Amino acid sequence: MKYFIVAALAVLISAGEVFYTRFYEKRFEKEIRKKEMLYLLAGYAVINILTGLMACFSFKDSEMEVQIRWILLMWGLVPLVWLDIRRQQISPHILIALFLVRLVFMVYELQADDAIQYVLPMIVLGGVIAGGSMLLVFAVSRGGLGFGDVKLFALLGLYVGSGKVMEFMVYTFFFSAVLGIILLISRKGHLKDEIPMAPFAYIGIVLTCLFYGF
Repeated sequence: MKYFIVAALAVLISAGEVFYTRFYEKRFEKEIRKKEMLYLLAGYAVINILTGLMACFSFKDSEMEVQIRWILLMWGLVPLVWLDIRRQQISPHILIALFLVRLVFMVYELQADDAIQYVLPMIVLGGVIAGGSMLLVFAVSRGGLGFGDVKLFALLGLYVGSGKVMEFMVYTFFFSAVLGIILLISRKGHLKDEIPMAPFAYIGIVLTCLFYGF
């Protein structure tokens, strides 16, 4: 029953994300046609259903709060990734929404005994490590990385915490480096080209979720 509910909610969330994508694209005077919206809905729904079920499986022995937090994170990142690929922009609306979601869950987590002493530092440290690392890359890349990516990674660090932030970063940088090498070898890219980082961050989050218990 739980898996059916997750799948149904994934479809509903996907529909909302398609309308948000349409709203965001209007900023660029780009109207998404109905056929394109159906394709987007199908793509969003498939990804959201799969990641939602994966989170349920990966965190089957964890509290429901943990499962919901990871599901909402992965669902929220889907339109953000698409818009980063299309426009090379990180949606501020999605960042704010995901931050508020994390804030709500953080308040809940801090209700436990000694949570402020142990849990809060782990959450904050995760954000500092991920955001700080990308801030350093932003500073030395001279345009190769947008500041929106810095904010995105800081947010994701708050979600994964200090215990999994390095694992998440390794996955992300590995796959982005692989693509960068492929582009350089094929001569379709240059060292100063800006590569959308949201897709690789999403891969890192999904793999972190998938192998969380290992």
